[in-house]
Amino acid sequence: MTELRDYHASHVTWCTNRDAEFTSHTEEEPYCSHLIGKARLLSEEGDDGKAQMWVMPTRAYTSGKHTATEHASREVSYGGVELLVDIWRPDGAGSEQAIRLNSSEARTLAALLIRAADIEQGLTR
Repeated sequence: MTELRDYHASHVTWCTNRDAEFTSHTEEEPYCSHLIGKARLLSEEGDDGKAQMWVMPTRAYTSGKHTATEHASREVSYGGVELLVDIWRPDGAGSEQAIRLNSSEARTLAALLIRAADIEQGLTR
């Protein structure tokens, strides 16, 4: 039998919910996060919706009884950077998709995006 341990989480200093009225996170959002900013995304021709990508660092907020394996899995799943693609349409039929990366992959993606933008604009190194 796998042993359950009682974990007591604490917010990181940059957590948006750190000073909120409540001190815990929900099962839908079991992590600390802090909105850094957004980038507007291009829409397909004829689409009158608006799309944007929100960027935020995340850190697991694991509280309650879990096995050591569950705890480690949550730390990996919710630690790093989250990109939230938010699509808004005038008829109200929008959507959201969260993309999570560890910090190393987020840095790799940032470098790749900069390089792609440089190439598109004719910049050379």
